[in-house]
Amino acid sequence: MQTIDITAMPEVLKGKIVAEEDRLDFWPTMFHSHIMEAMAFEGMVFDIAERQSSDYQSGYWEFVILDAEQKIYYIYPNEGKNLTVNGLMNHSTSVMSPELFGLLTTMLCLAWRGDATGDPRYHEAYRKLYAFTQKKLHEVYLPYDDVPESEWPEEVAQAANTLSIIHRFLD
Repeated sequence: MQTIDITAMPEVLKGKIVAEEDRLDFWPTMFHSHIMEAMAFEGMVFDIAERQSSDYQSGYWEFVILDAEQKIYYIYPNEGKNLTVNGLMNHSTSVMSPELFGLLTTMLCLAWRGDATGDPRYHEAYRKLYAFTQKKLHEVYLPYDDVPESEWPEEVAQAANTLSIIHRFLD
């Protein structure tokens, strides 16, 4: 199986890291959920993260807001190193930044939690996050669609590789 490495998160997906003093309000603001539901979701994220990467060592996770108005967010481990990730859906393997690892793990957990609970808010959050990432990455990549790959600027190559990884890990 081919391994695709992406060791940096494309700038268009970095978003705004939630300040320490605002972290307690993150889940209720983003998801209109009470603390017990937020804890269950976080626990699922941490569990799935451990299953996907033996490099992941738990610890502090950053909360990222991509679009506050639309409530589009993800979380990622503040690992400080790239992670080798084995996809649970199709056994794809990639080396990726902690940010991309967190984005993919957040997406998986939103979809799975929605299936498990029947709560449509999880599926809606997944759809919004997926659509946002696709739109932003395509905005970077599509102007170079007819340009040979060897001539792509670094940010275009990152966007194309990120799209490929998202599709491989979620499909």
